[in-house]
Amino acid sequence: DRDNMIVPLVCSGRQNDFHTVIRRRTQELGLVGQTHLLGFVAPHEVYCLYKLCRCVVFPSKFEGFGFPLCEALFAGAPLACSNTTCLPDMAGSAALFFDPEDSGMIAAAISKLWRSEVLRRTLVQRGYERIGEFSWETTARTLRAHYRRVAGRRLDGTDGELIARSLGGGLGTAESKPSTGR
Repeated sequence: DRDNMIVPLVCSGRQNDFHTVIRRRTQELGLVGQTHLLGFVAPHEVYCLYKLCRCVVFPSKFEGFGFPLCEALFAGAPLACSNTTCLPDMAGSAALFFDPEDSGMIAAAISKLWRSEVLRRTLVQRGYERIGEFSWETTARTLRAHYRRVAGRRLDGTDGELIARSLGGGLGTAESKPSTGR
């Protein structure tokens, strides 16, 4: 209402006991026509939803890794998400961030994404760059670097970079030096 916008909401996922409360509140607010609660959809349908959306809004307060964030980035969906848990570290510069407790911040992020094609394209490009850091190859190389470090093996420059990135930017000063072992 604040920005005089009609933004359709599409949600997938298992419909639990709280689903009836959501449906009732949607009716009370007069949002039935623009709210689509799909229930469970197949993985290829989830990918299609990401590809077809104008933006993804992920207001999670409890994330251990954030698979929906990765799915959105992989599919090329512009993203706005919580500024909590692991999400800022995962998304980097590929998302707009908001406090999940602040509906005004969430609305502002949605409005920005909805209205700015340039912003959406910028975030999609950053998302493609960011998601590359979560590839299986990068994961394997990072694990190998950590194993080398733990085993006291010599680390090359790439190993050090991968370890630093995986630990959120760097190691402590004592551990940041490569081992002189084999």
